[in-house]
Amino acid sequence: MFILRSIGLFLITMQRYATIYPASGGSEDWAKGKAHVKYSFLFELRPEEQVWDGFLLAENQIIPTARETWEAVKVIASKTIELPSNQHRAPPKR
Repeated sequence: MFILRSIGLFLITMQRYATIYPASGGSEDWAKGKAHVKYSFLFELRPEEQVWDGFLLAENQIIPTARETWEAVKVIASKTIELPSNQHRAPPKR
């Protein structure tokens, strides 16, 4: 878990299918399961579950959501860069 101190939110790393909801066949499922991409990511954006009506943001929530997502992308990129270079390679084609 990483804390996004600049905006006071938590970034939690987890396996979606095991913690949030069952896999629905999204692109991250395909990347991991079919394309054998070692790392795939899913960003859960606002609104929170209490205000769930799909991805419909109030205008005043667009910039904060973009900032939160950008902070998450930077954390993922920096952690990926820290991995040994041999961990970045794709698996052999079948």
